[in-house]
Amino acid sequence: MECCKRIGVEGGKLQLDSFGIELVIPPGAIGSEAPQDISLRVLTDIPNLGNNKEEMSVCFGVQCLAPDYLVLKLPVTYTIPHCAVITRYSSVEAVLYTGEGEYSPDAEVKEQIPLTQSGIPNCNIEKDILTLQMNHFSWAFIRFKLKNAFFKGKHMHCLPFAEKQLPEERTSVLLRAHLYDGMKGSKELVSQEEDIVGFVRIHPVAEVLINKAEVDVMMSCFIDGDSIGDATIKYDELWRGHHRMKSFVLDLTSQPDERIIVTLQVGQTGQSLEELRCIFKFTTPCRSTSLRTLCPEQLQGSSSSQTQQTSHQSTDETPENISGRKEDFDEKLATVARKIGRRDEIDNLGKALGFDPEDIQRYVDTNMKTSEVSFMGTLSMLRKWRKKQTKATECEALKRALKEAGQIRLADELFGTS
Repeated sequence: MECCKRIGVEGGKLQLDSFGIELVIPPGAIGSEAPQDISLRVLTDIPNLGNNKEEMSVCFGVQCLAPDYLVLKLPVTYTIPHCAVITRYSSVEAVLYTGEGEYSPDAEVKEQIPLTQSGIPNCNIEKDILTLQMNHFSWAFIRFKLKNAFFKGKHMHCLPFAEKQLPEERTSVLLRAHLYDGMKGSKELVSQEEDIVGFVRIHPVAEVLINKAEVDVMMSCFIDGDSIGDATIKYDELWRGHHRMKSFVLDLTSQPDERIIVTLQVGQTGQSLEELRCIFKFTTPCRSTSLRTLCPEQLQGSSSSQTQQTSHQSTDETPENISGRKEDFDEKLATVARKIGRRDEIDNLGKALGFDPEDIQRYVDTNMKTSEVSFMGTLSMLRKWRKKQTKATECEALKRALKEAGQIRLADELFGTS
């Protein structure tokens, strides 16, 4: 998720094609005779930008890294896709949040600047994209102001997944439904993370309109019109731009066919709902005769009277609330690999995990093999480390290594503060 180039007085362009993000450095902006190393990154983790509910997150952040001594003589221009629903683009106002140095999830905002269409910095909003002009290199996030009759809300995307190898007993079939801001590149990020833990898409992306009214989103599962599970995503998470995933644990033993359709309805309460017909394909038919959606206590063998009845419950599997199942620890590893992206951070993590500098370099080289930096090398390093751990101690061992590597906040997010 990074593009690097050497750019001199003639100017140049950096592009992250998979996200539709572009940085144009005009001729004369860089006064140095020697070309300079410039890198452009997309920032997909939304930091804490405060609790101003009069604003809404509608796009990814960006960062441009350059030598500290480099001073721009002319403004540079970012082009960034957004997912806002707007009826008159020139009337919508934006706010810039920016900070110094290399971005990290716990970075502090240095400036909060209302943007206009003139002056520097400035922002011009068009259909599906915005352009941002700045006269210095830094990291930046943009929010749109809600108190505007022409700003209606934003498009979010819902994408459901199932295990690649469905359990033939059908007693605990997982349906994982993601809801995230509908920007270019988001689908690929979500799909990559799910593929890592053995899940595959079972429906095309569905677009969900989120009005700026403070209304929660409901997700409900049905088979032949019978409700078998539901979940709520709070509006407070949506306006901030947080990606959320709900996991439904389904008992499909009453469905004998090899091909089963589960209908997933998604939308804000009281609004029209999007309906996704998710197809589960089993390799053999089933003869059992029950239909339930099991909660986690039932899967662990709870003997209460409620667990003997038809019931349903969903679990929120964000990085902050992940269960102890085998695939979920791999999710933790994927989250760590995705969030630790800087070279010095990877070095510190590798040392904390017990790897030699030569081994760490090999994993970093794997990260750099694609045109845009990935985290697969870091993930391979974490998985190699895991093979030397036991299931009983791996969580505590990873938490300890993260803290030793200086990733205290990430360790607390994944494992709690105890």
